[in-house]
Amino acid sequence: MPTVDTSNQTESLPSTSIDPTKLSHLSAEQKQHFLALLDEFADVFTDKPGLCQAGMHELNVTPEFKP
Repeated sequence: MPTVDTSNQTESLPSTSIDPTKLSHLSAEQKQHFLALLDEFADVFTDKPGLCQAGMHELNVTPEFKP
């Protein structure tokens, strides 16, 4: 299981703001993995809504596609 070095972080980690009852459907291993991912990639998670312009996506559809 990956670990995150938090010794030099001054802000609280994203995993600390998660309500444990929201993760009750996960196994202990899944919870640990999920929380580790949140902390490892803390720079891409926020509690503030916004628009992400990190990349562009294109959907190519066939001529017979009907929305």
